[in-house]
Amino acid sequence: MTEDQQRQHSFEKELRLDPKSRVFVELGEMYRTQGLYEKAIAVLTRGLSYHPLLSPARLSLGRTYFENGQPDQAQEQLEEFLDVVPEHLLANKMLAKIYLSKSMMEEAQDCIAQILLVDPHDRFARRQMQGMKPRFEQEDEPVFEPKTSEASMSKTMQQIYQAQREFDDEAETEPKIELDFGPRDFSRGPSIEDSVDSDPAFELERLLQKIRSRRRNVV
Repeated sequence: MTEDQQRQHSFEKELRLDPKSRVFVELGEMYRTQGLYEKAIAVLTRGLSYHPLLSPARLSLGRTYFENGQPDQAQEQLEEFLDVVPEHLLANKMLAKIYLSKSMMEEAQDCIAQILLVDPHDRFARRQMQGMKPRFEQEDEPVFEPKTSEASMSKTMQQIYQAQREFDDEAETEPKIELDFGPRDFSRGPSIEDSVDSDPAFELERLLQKIRSRRRNVV
């Protein structure tokens, strides 16, 4: 038995003895990484019924639904998670892809703008921004405001989900992100073929200036 198998067995035993134990988060992650999505969903859902404010568990549940090809359930969990941790890159990318797949462009813009505020060099967000640029140019489009908050992940949360920050960025390896909601390929979403020739910091500042200008006009 490997070390990971021993830890998993230990977590399973602890949960049987104490259903309220917080080890359900790590156990759910173990199931997810093994592709045991139904087990992960069951463990995380049950654990969240006891600990509804445990954000890492909600992120893990949202990602499990996402990878299992259940966009509606993933959207619900990720939206709730981002209400607490709005700057989380992985959650914003997953939610942006869900919104794009549903043609919810205003919501997708919100996620993409938040990603660029955290990382102006993010290739996925820059490519999507290029494709959405005509929307920002139109004066009759409704204004959207990126989510802002002082909330941030605690050191423990960052440690638990360090691996999740290594999310497979399709823009690094794929020329095109496909709309495929199969159980295994759901991490893929739509992409824009346009290349980005300008400086990313300039593009971000230009985008934010347009948002601020139109917001003043509305007020």
